[in-house]
Amino acid sequence: MRLGLTPVITKIESAEGAKLDVPLLFERSFDVHCSSQLIESEFVLRDFFGREHAERIERFRELDDHMATLTRALIRARLSANIPRERVHDDVPKEELGLLRKEIGKKARHIPVRQLLSRIPTLLPKLKPCVLMSPLSVAQYLEASHDTFDLVFLMRRPKFLFGMQLVPLLEERN
Repeated sequence: MRLGLTPVITKIESAEGAKLDVPLLFERSFDVHCSSQLIESEFVLRDFFGREHAERIERFRELDDHMATLTRALIRARLSANIPRERVHDDVPKEELGLLRKEIGKKARHIPVRQLLSRIPTLLPKLKPCVLMSPLSVAQYLEASHDTFDLVFLMRRPKFLFGMQLVPLLEERN
């Protein structure tokens, strides 16, 4: 009886004991007893509370979502700060901003994109610090004399380049 088998023996000796699957009952009781002993002997398991743990996970998710929202807002604000608004910045020529506004306002007879991009060399990097173009688009829309880019990533095949394969495409700007 010191082994903690009293409930099992009582159940077997009762009137409904003949209907019981004794090996299964013993195994289940033994498992419950062993797991209880193990939980009580281990500090980490003894002090673990599932509900509290779930609440912490949920709180972390909420904070992580909030941080992601704040980060998006910060990036948007930093990028937006460099966009020329109604007043012209000293580093952006007035003609470039005027030309772009004029072209945006047109419904027809726009100047070709290649000419537009070549005529707004100071304004373009402010509005579009990152431009995604295929090699063909670069050849069509950008002059050969266009300012250099910090990073050029070319994908010739529909697969990604990894590790050392990417290094030859990177070139430090002088």
